[in-house]
Amino acid sequence: MFSKSQPTRIQLSPQQQGGDCGYQVITLGLFYLALRAASSSSLQERLDNSKALACLLTSVIPPVPHILLQDKSSGNAKNLLHHVQAVASGTWDSPGFDEILSSFTVALKQRASQSTWLPEQVKQKIKSGLWFDDYCCWENYPSFKAIKEKVICQMDELYARLSKKDACDFEKIQEVMFNARVTVCNQLSDEELLEPVNEVIRRHYQDVFKKAWLDCAFLKALTADLLGCADLFFSGSDVMITGCATDSNHWSIELPGNEASEKLISLYQQGYQKTLSIHRIYPNNSNCFFKAPLENNQEKIKPITLSFTS
Repeated sequence: MFSKSQPTRIQLSPQQQGGDCGYQVITLGLFYLALRAASSSSLQERLDNSKALACLLTSVIPPVPHILLQDKSSGNAKNLLHHVQAVASGTWDSPGFDEILSSFTVALKQRASQSTWLPEQVKQKIKSGLWFDDYCCWENYPSFKAIKEKVICQMDELYARLSKKDACDFEKIQEVMFNARVTVCNQLSDEELLEPVNEVIRRHYQDVFKKAWLDCAFLKALTADLLGCADLFFSGSDVMITGCATDSNHWSIELPGNEASEKLISLYQQGYQKTLSIHRIYPNNSNCFFKAPLENNQEKIKPITLSFTS
C-alpha cells in the first residue's frame, strides 16, 4: 500500500510522438521557475537579469495577443506568469495550454538556430561519425555527398585488407563500416564541415514547422543560454529534465511536489483544453512508485505524472 502522507516529485511528460518534447519540457520548466520565483527573491532576480530570456520572451508570439498582459517593465518572471495565466483567463477566446507551448517552441527553435553554440555542437556531432546511426537521414543531404563518397572509398580500402574468411563475416563487415565512418569524419576540416553544418541546422533545427528530436547536450546548451547554466534543469536537486541516452529520445521534466507545482497544474485545469492526463505518484516502503489517476479535478493537487500531446 502507498501512503498519501509521503508526497514525492511530479513528472510532466509529453506523449512520445512527433518530437518537440524537449522544447516543451524547457517551457514547462520556465513556467515552474516563474511560479516559484514568487516566493524566492534570488530566483526572481536570476530570471529577471537574464537578457537571453528577455530576448526569448520578446520573440514569443502569443496565440491570443490581447489576452496577454503587455507589461515588459515587470520583468521576465512576471512576463512568464502572464503567458501561463492567460490559459486561465476565463474568456471565450482564451488560449489553450498546448497553444502556449507551441508559441514558446517556435521561439526556442528560432533562438537555438541563431545561436553561436549550435554550429559548434553540430560540427562535433558530424566529426564523431556517430550521426550515421543517430541521424542517418543526413547522408542524403546534398552537402553530405562528398563525405559519403569519402566514407565509401575508405570502406573499400579497409574491406580489401580483410582475409577471405573475414570478408564473409557480417560482424567484420560491420566493423569496417563503422571504422570507415569514424576515420573519415574525424579527419574532416572546418571548411569541409561548413556546408553540412549549415544544412543540418537549416533542415533539423531552423524549420519551425518541422518537429525535431533533441539530445541532452542540446537541451543543456539551450538551458545554459537562457539561464546562465544548466543546473536549474539538470542538477537533480529541484527541477530535473530526464530522458533516454540517445538522440531519438523522449523527454520528461520532474518537479518537486510543492506549491509552485500545484499552482501550475491549477492554472492548467482552469483552461478549456484538457489534453493532459494527470496521475499522482506515491512511494511505498520499498522505494517503488505507484501512479493513481486523479479522481476529482477539484481536489488539492498532489505529486502527479502528466502527459500531453506533443
